[in-house]
Amino acid sequence: MVTRVDLTATPGTERAVMGASATLIDLTGPHAPTFHTLVARDPRTGETAYELTASELTSVIAELGP
Repeated sequence: MVTRVDLTATPGTERAVMGASATLIDLTGPHAPTFHTLVARDPRTGETAYELTASELTSVIAELGP
């Protein structure tokens, strides 16, 4: 459902892991916005979705940055 950035990755790198959850945001109620977290079971939860080294991140930033 989602990936999330792993904050325990080596500094200067980026690693994302698989997750089995989603967030539903209700914008219509009197207390809007209301956030609902939906959690599912997935045997792949916690597996690496992608991992970028420091040099790969530098290349991406150079290509896509201002």
